[in-house]
Amino acid sequence: MQQGKAPARNDIVPVVIGGDIGAYALCREFHEAFGVTTIALNTGFIGAIEHSRIIDARAVASLDHDVIVPAVTQIAGQRPDARVLLVGNTDQLIELLEDVKADLPANVTCLCPPRDAFDAVCDKATFSRLCREHGLDVPQMDVVSLAGADPIAPTQIPFPVVAKPAVSAEYYRYIVKGFKKVYYMTEQAQLDKLWADLREAGLPASSWCRSSSAGTTPTWTPSPSTWAARASPSCWAARRCCSRTTPPRCWATPSR
Repeated sequence: MQQGKAPARNDIVPVVIGGDIGAYALCREFHEAFGVTTIALNTGFIGAIEHSRIIDARAVASLDHDVIVPAVTQIAGQRPDARVLLVGNTDQLIELLEDVKADLPANVTCLCPPRDAFDAVCDKATFSRLCREHGLDVPQMDVVSLAGADPIAPTQIPFPVVAKPAVSAEYYRYIVKGFKKVYYMTEQAQLDKLWADLREAGLPASSWCRSSSAGTTPTWTPSPSTWAARASPSCWAARRCCSRTTPPRCWATPSR
């Protein structure tokens, strides 16, 4: 056995829902930790997954309950002696796991939090409140409504600001339409155009949060139900560093 290579585990079958670079990272981590080939389920895959020797990519027609449950049930039935570890990498996929886990075989474990915890932390405005309740510093937020057609008041937060969805699971279908997950705004006109574009795209009646933090340039974050203003360049970078104390090893290593 080569030095540093994990011995293969034959008692687990990792299954990752997703086809992007985040899904690839999870598959690679499973391989490096346990020496296993991971099954990836998605409607399509990036090249790093399609051409990987450590991933078994299996296309499915959709990421719906009625498609994913039979697909995972089949995998579990082929390996009744093993524990199937079902994982998602984005909010909308974790939400999918929350919906399907009760209908999966007994040898499948969904690696996701309880539904009440998921709902509590996925809305960034609610998450911000929970952080404050537990003594953690977060930017102060207020809420903007996208419902109706009335003009949205300009932000009082100094620019530049970052705009991103607070409830990413609800916003995913707008990303595939060409909207970005994160917007860097330097003037009010850019925010006004974003609100108008989202309304025109059919975003349901929703609220958006504005936030600021003492001593730093504040931020914005919008969502389908809420967007939470995030932070200035410096505050944003600091927040990322604090939330990722140990980056995944695969970020800085070549693909396999």
